[in-house]
Amino acid sequence: MQKHTVAIGKVVGFLVFALALGWLLARGVRLVAPSMLLVEGALAAAALTASWAATRLEGRSLASVGFVERTPARHLAVGLALGTLIVGGSAAVFTSFGWYKAKLGLSEPLVPWALAAVVLCALVALFEETLFRGYALQTAARSFGNTRAIIATGVLFGALHLVNPTPGLPGWLKLVGCACVASYGMLAAIARLATNGLWLPMGMHFAWNLLEEFVFGFADSGVPSPDALLHATVTGPVLLTGGDFGPEGGLIMLVLAGVAVMLIVAAERGGAMSEPSRGT
Repeated sequence: MQKHTVAIGKVVGFLVFALALGWLLARGVRLVAPSMLLVEGALAAAALTASWAATRLEGRSLASVGFVERTPARHLAVGLALGTLIVGGSAAVFTSFGWYKAKLGLSEPLVPWALAAVVLCALVALFEETLFRGYALQTAARSFGNTRAIIATGVLFGALHLVNPTPGLPGWLKLVGCACVASYGMLAAIARLATNGLWLPMGMHFAWNLLEEFVFGFADSGVPSPDALLHATVTGPVLLTGGDFGPEGGLIMLVLAGVAVMLIVAAERGGAMSEPSRGT
């Protein structure tokens, strides 16, 4: 019981410190230069700082939360490929049923837009994966086991998306969408445990956000994507497509993501679902 209490304290303390620091840094950045790139950079810095502080208290390095693994480049490449297939596959299914129509909508120079989109999505992936699939998942899994850790961090991941500004979005759709996001958090946690590192889920997260928000023009967790390469119109059954929440709030993308993660586990079956290493 005492071991569980200590673990809960560590995870809650880590998350509160990271989010509070991120809020303060982001608020300061907005006062100086209201840039989403700088805001996401501040959030990523907060997650890394909190991870560094937590691991130092345990006598180990920041890298031990999942940045050191045997084949980081391979896992990053696999993550990029799977994220591309999940979002691209969803767009293909929508198109085949006549539910997705798009037209070229980019109104700014391509190269600066592309660079900003890539950096922004990389920072988002670094922030969210480090926050939920790094120290928090690692600590929870050691004390409560993989299954409970996967569920708990997934639910927290979905809950974080409830704060997204979504004016005009029906409350029920936002709740359903965030429940799906929680499921994605659980799938990402399974991938992280299967590979014993953060590189695959970070690659998948990066490609997912880049294609969903900046290429195909889907809404991202209820937030429209006005700066996308394509301006999209999505119709069809909301429970399948996610409607105005975006495809990550629909069953089609959820099924594709589930299949992708099961393939990861099968490919890594030699060390699948192993307890995450404490590192050094």
